[in-house]
Amino acid sequence: MSTKVWELPEECLVRILSLISPEDILRSSAASKQLSSVAISDDLWKKLVPSDYDQIMQKSSSPLQVNSIKDLFVLLYRSHLLIDDNKLSIYLDKRSLKKCYMLGSRSLTIAWGDNLQHWSWTLVPGSRFPESAKLEEVCWLDIKGEISTNSLSQNTTYGAYLVFKLMHTDYTGFERVPVKVSVSEVDESGHHPIVTKSVYLKPQEESPEGLPRPTERRDGWMEIEMGTYRVGFDDGVSQKGGFGDENTRRQEDGFLERSPAMETMSAKIWELPEECLHHILFLTSPEDTLRSLTVSKQWFSVAISDDLWKKFLPSDYDQIIKESSSPLQFNSLKDLFVVLYRSHLLIDRDTKSIFLAKTSCKKCYMLGSKSLAIVWGDTPRYWRWISVRESRFPENANLKKVCWLDIKGAISTKLLSPDTTYGAYFVFKLTDNYTGFEGVPLKVSVSEVDETGHHPMVTNSVYLTAQEGLPEGVPRPVDGWREIQMGTYQVGGGDGVRGSVFLEMSVGQTEIGNWKHGLLIEGIELRPLD
Repeated sequence: MSTKVWELPEECLVRILSLISPEDILRSSAASKQLSSVAISDDLWKKLVPSDYDQIMQKSSSPLQVNSIKDLFVLLYRSHLLIDDNKLSIYLDKRSLKKCYMLGSRSLTIAWGDNLQHWSWTLVPGSRFPESAKLEEVCWLDIKGEISTNSLSQNTTYGAYLVFKLMHTDYTGFERVPVKVSVSEVDESGHHPIVTKSVYLKPQEESPEGLPRPTERRDGWMEIEMGTYRVGFDDGVSQKGGFGDENTRRQEDGFLERSPAMETMSAKIWELPEECLHHILFLTSPEDTLRSLTVSKQWFSVAISDDLWKKFLPSDYDQIIKESSSPLQFNSLKDLFVVLYRSHLLIDRDTKSIFLAKTSCKKCYMLGSKSLAIVWGDTPRYWRWISVRESRFPENANLKKVCWLDIKGAISTKLLSPDTTYGAYFVFKLTDNYTGFEGVPLKVSVSEVDETGHHPMVTNSVYLTAQEGLPEGVPRPVDGWREIQMGTYQVGGGDGVRGSVFLEMSVGQTEIGNWKHGLLIEGIELRPLD
């Protein structure tokens, strides 16, 4: 296909790349020399940066070290740019690429802000600004910020947020004292309040009135919403926020499903061979390919093709279908991919689960407790098998009482994705009345087993309960279980053709001999680390 796609005019390739996500465009520059020359083109990145990008560059507080429009985009998309003498910050929303602003303390109108008895100006670690306002003492708190709506992205709903910190040791006066926040529109006809409400700045305090509380941001600051504002087309007015360090940014409106670029290029792109269109979509992420189904009838026919989804699926997808524990109801390979990518598929009579890693689309496995070799696992006196609501498997092993804990799981390396480093994780829960695991280390290991014997690769001691300075189980954000890493294993490119090689993982405690109770096992999970 490479001899055909590069016969396209550069403007068509620019439009093709403009359909995919910025991260995919940046990655595509490594695909080939020809694609790299298109992927750094200013004509392409002008479609992604704000239309007033030249004005943004002129407002920069320091000389910009950028060699192209792509460099400017990366700066605004992955970080931020200080403008207007370090008083404001501008960056791009990750989903919509619309403009976001932070009005720093120095850009705000603060009553008595220039009086050192009441306010001081200080450098705060973690702040994007060189100076932040620190309240010393006031009885009259009045803070305002203002921005022209001409600076904001059109046809967008913005949220305004007060961004702040309460000093841990010496703040006073905010306990159970509501603060009034407002968002108003100001034009030649006057001042027009849009939102006025009361909030509390102290987090995690009971609010008899049910007033909003602040939440913690990723950068360590706190924020509370002041209100929302809808920017139309060519509003030409000012937006004012009462009280605060105002961080205006787009609300989560969802994915942009259709863009002008998709409309203007459609007349030419269908002249490409279907094989070429498959390769174009394969350069994008699976999510982008799924979204392309809604672009047009022509895109749909390409994006639904089995030939395309074979490239995203594991090469042994037909064997995966055969191993399914129940008949699969899908009309295309796209449907199979969606099951594996967004959920999981039970195989081997509901004893194992297979799914795909979100970033690499490589195979992941969960060996359910029914597929594990558990010493005394079939003795009701020591173990019982129960159904757990949050488990993907119909049965889970629940420890009643043992003094000899020995659990092993094994999988053929032929089933794993080649040239991949896997992490092995023991997935479990401790019941409310567990005993015998407090301060008792468990031995975990990962070994390779072939025709020559058993070859230990990783052996560690871990704790299922909190133990200072030592590995312990951590909550999994996806399903409510806990997990602890047992070790890693590198699958080579030739493992699938060199005899019978198995990966064995074990967890146990057979040395101390203390009685243990209350362990609930989901299984052992293998997922790529790269």
